[in-house]
Amino acid sequence: MAWLREIKYLKNYVGRMERGEDLLGALESFARSNKIRLAKIEAIGALEKACVAYHDQNTLEFNVVELDGPLEILNLTGNLSLGENKPVFHGKITVADTQGRAFGGHLLMGSIVFACEFFIHEYSGTELHRNYDEASGLSLWMAPPVK
Repeated sequence: MAWLREIKYLKNYVGRMERGEDLLGALESFARSNKIRLAKIEAIGALEKACVAYHDQNTLEFNVVELDGPLEILNLTGNLSLGENKPVFHGKITVADTQGRAFGGHLLMGSIVFACEFFIHEYSGTELHRNYDEASGLSLWMAPPVK
């Protein structure tokens, strides 16, 4: 069953990553160190290499794709919520190679930053927890209690 909950804007963060950092790891580390539990994240920049995945809706498995750079981050957007009570970033990334060909999917560990600027928009009002959903094979938000 579909659900909807109201959340409240809390604050914005803006930052830049260092070359060589793992993109996903750095975002989750920033969230942990700042005790962020619910957020929207956006970023642009460039990667030395990318590791992405797409979810096969027939097999319910992820297919991993590794891309060697240089790569431009055309868009990175996603949400941060809780998985096993720790901040987990669920993001989709689109990158382009030197020929302008675009590739994308779920951002995975192993995407190495060349340069990256990001925004984190933090929210409060409810906690969203990710749990495995049998029907889709995905880790999805479970409906939070109504307050």
